[in-house]
Amino acid sequence: MIFLKRCSKGNIQSVILVYVDDFLGTFRSDYNFSEVEEAFQWGSLEFLQVGKPIVFKGKEVELFASPNNAKRFQLKLTQKAFLDGLLQGKLPRGCDLLAALDKEHREEFRSVAGSLQWLAGQTRPELAPVISLSNKGEETSYGDLKALYSALEFAKQTSDEGLVLADVPLRASTTLAMGADEAVDRSAYLNLFISEVITGVPAHRVQPALRHLHVTDAKSLYDVLESETPNLADKRSLVNVRAVQEVVSGDSVHWVPTTLMRADGLTKISFLLMEELHRWLLKPIIVLRDVVAK
Repeated sequence: MIFLKRCSKGNIQSVILVYVDDFLGTFRSDYNFSEVEEAFQWGSLEFLQVGKPIVFKGKEVELFASPNNAKRFQLKLTQKAFLDGLLQGKLPRGCDLLAALDKEHREEFRSVAGSLQWLAGQTRPELAPVISLSNKGEETSYGDLKALYSALEFAKQTSDEGLVLADVPLRASTTLAMGADEAVDRSAYLNLFISEVITGVPAHRVQPALRHLHVTDAKSLYDVLESETPNLADKRSLVNVRAVQEVVSGDSVHWVPTTLMRADGLTKISFLLMEELHRWLLKPIIVLRDVVAK
């Protein structure tokens, strides 16, 4: 549950997150925190300070100054203590990686997967694909267990790294387009919708004035739209592609290069992609347009 404290002007002064019997909160410098402090009998009460981590629900929470601006701050969430307490397992010597796990190692697989799943859901999302894609039920193999061991080893080697919540400046002007009154928007839509129903004539007020750009990571689809003679063996696919070409032109589709497809690290078992996604999560940067200098 989340509780908000507002001043007489309606501005938020304090926010408290309640998780069972644990509290996590923040407040403005002009708020009298003694109101909260005196309302409960505390087992322990800690204040987050720059460079002095605290522990909340098994996670280390650290506040530190932004590298580019000492007046702005970022939050870092890690699970170093949890990772340090996990033991690194080993496969039986000479085992067949393609063979299905025996009962003992199926239990080991579930144990390691459970620990990694907790990590992935809290501070290490780059571990998620290894967990989900390695589980093949009764056909889970020693090779799949090896993949979990490798992921755990990577997590332990980078235990002091986790999620970084950056201090992003608020640009209110960029969200003005979303701030239109709902009543006006909906009434305008109803007007157009009912007009079409009654008259049977499309009620478009204007033609689209902005370019609609489709973004895809499917290189094959992009190539088909760009090519006048797509090479497809399946005649049905060829018909479908031709139909798409009638309504979608190549210049309205943008293909995202593989090197910028960070989401690939969440859909494939690849430790190279995992490492790239891990580095990106520490300092996320999104490339909207790549201009090649002539």
